[in-house]
Amino acid sequence: MITNDDILDLLSSAIQSGDGVRLAVSGRSMGPAYAAVSEIQVTPCEPASITLGRLVVFQRDGRWVVHRVMRRRRGLDGTVYLTKGDGLARLDLPAVKSSDIKGVVSSLGLKDGSRVDLLSFLSRVQSVWLVIRYWIGRVILPTGRAPEPAHQE
Repeated sequence: MITNDDILDLLSSAIQSGDGVRLAVSGRSMGPAYAAVSEIQVTPCEPASITLGRLVVFQRDGRWVVHRVMRRRRGLDGTVYLTKGDGLARLDLPAVKSSDIKGVVSSLGLKDGSRVDLLSFLSRVQSVWLVIRYWIGRVILPTGRAPEPAHQE
């Protein structure tokens, strides 16, 4: 009998062979912007080449997750990545280890049959902007509201 782990191992091997794989996707963590996505192209990557804003595929609790890299930092066991679904308010915990990353998403297949190249300049700029916007909201306006005007006497 073939198990879920067997399938994930087979897919991981296919990605690492260099060609990558197309996978059907489901879930709501990347919505609403990715609601029209039906499949992704996952390609191999060197962990050192993963930049902020990239969509990575990693293994967590026996399943694969596609989330955006929000921060990269050195951990006790090497580089770790703070990731988050675009439709989620919080970062994924614990941080994702390099060894858990299966690949990066290089393109999206939309339900209308068109494809979006995530390696294009415009897509990379949009991805970095999503990261910047998140951190601005966390650091400058942590409550998510505009600052109150100064009280005058």
